[in-house]
Amino acid sequence: MNDVIEKPVEQPKVEVVNPVLKDEHVEQSKQFFRDQLAKAKEMPAEEKVVEQDVARMKPRKKESPQSESPPVAESKEVGEVDLSLSSSKPADAHTELPEDIFTPAAKKEEVKPSEAITEVDTMKLPEGAKPVEVASFSKLKEVSKSHIARLEEQLNDLRGKVNGNADVEALRTQLKESQGKYGELEERFGRELYTASPRFQSEFIEKEQSAILGAKAYLDGSPDVDAGIVDMLVALPPKKRAETLAERGVDQYAAGGILAELSRFDAVQRDKSKAIENWKTDTAQLIEQESAKQQEKDDRRVALENETWENTVKDLQDLWPLRKSKQEAWNQRGEKIVLNGKKIFNGGSWKFDQDGELVSATEREGLKTIGDLVLMGLSYRPAEKIIDQLTKKNKEQAEQISKLTASKPGGEMTQSVPSKTEDKQHEGMDRMESAKVIFNRFMQQAKGNG
Repeated sequence: MNDVIEKPVEQPKVEVVNPVLKDEHVEQSKQFFRDQLAKAKEMPAEEKVVEQDVARMKPRKKESPQSESPPVAESKEVGEVDLSLSSSKPADAHTELPEDIFTPAAKKEEVKPSEAITEVDTMKLPEGAKPVEVASFSKLKEVSKSHIARLEEQLNDLRGKVNGNADVEALRTQLKESQGKYGELEERFGRELYTASPRFQSEFIEKEQSAILGAKAYLDGSPDVDAGIVDMLVALPPKKRAETLAERGVDQYAAGGILAELSRFDAVQRDKSKAIENWKTDTAQLIEQESAKQQEKDDRRVALENETWENTVKDLQDLWPLRKSKQEAWNQRGEKIVLNGKKIFNGGSWKFDQDGELVSATEREGLKTIGDLVLMGLSYRPAEKIIDQLTKKNKEQAEQISKLTASKPGGEMTQSVPSKTEDKQHEGMDRMESAKVIFNRFMQQAKGNG
């Protein structure tokens, strides 16, 4: 075996708690390995055959014996041991084995996002938000998540530095500062969410834009004054605005209109500033109002569904499966049909199992159930008409048979009811014999009446 370093390097002995081998077994394994290395070193060069196909662990046949030993590569660093089978280095009986080969590598734990970052991910703008607002809000979420992750990393780093000699008071101060920054970020995020809401946009932003456009409209078509001056006047106090318009040569009519629109802009600005200052209270009230509206909407929907279903059951109670009977089992089956229909009517995903019981299902299965029931329901009326036609036809045929069996010559109709004794006589006859007896009886009756 020519794959061991010629000059062994002393390895520091490390006490490792091995989960598989006991200490005495580890030492026995090492000693056995050293003995084999010593024997290999004492063997002649002709008997030292290296297995080439190591990857498959399949030995190959010996070729011509090696006359010379391959050159020995020098070790690059002290303490580095090369045990690869591809190298050819003489073994040493006292080479130390690396202790870390007996200890399995620890598995890396999967890093999961914190609750704060997960909560930020779940936040969404109300319905009706504009694409620009959605894009701005998404960018704000990414910045917030990055900032939160950085603060959490700092917090975890501080926690890792805690020990008996650490300045606990200073650490608490840093922790408090980190929590303060997190609170500021949370407040900023909530305020941005509030200002991006459709209600805030329609109540303040759109009114501001309307006032600006109204002021610029007074300068449309003016060859001397550009309408863009309005954007500059917004930042000036009211008195300075009038002076600036006079200096630019704006006529009194246009100047009055512009100042009136900018005054309306200022009023919206004041209301907007108050709303932003009280955004938490306003947001809480808005959530409460929206919840109340949604609850009221849900209640109306439930009441409408119940009323509609009751009317449906009332109108269709004459369907064959829903008709009442003296048999309790029949009535229970009809009641179960109504109960299952109410569940499907109220929404959700349902399907019928192998026993015919209604159970929860996936969305696809639920849609399939609704499709089946709609198609069967639409097919019921035509099937009912077919059944009525067949029933009517059977009834007419029964009446014709009754008339034929009860008739006599002359057209007078009589009703002959066989006695129980005659019934017993017919039990042992075939159809032809029974028909002959009945025919003869009718003939006798006809002769007697004649």
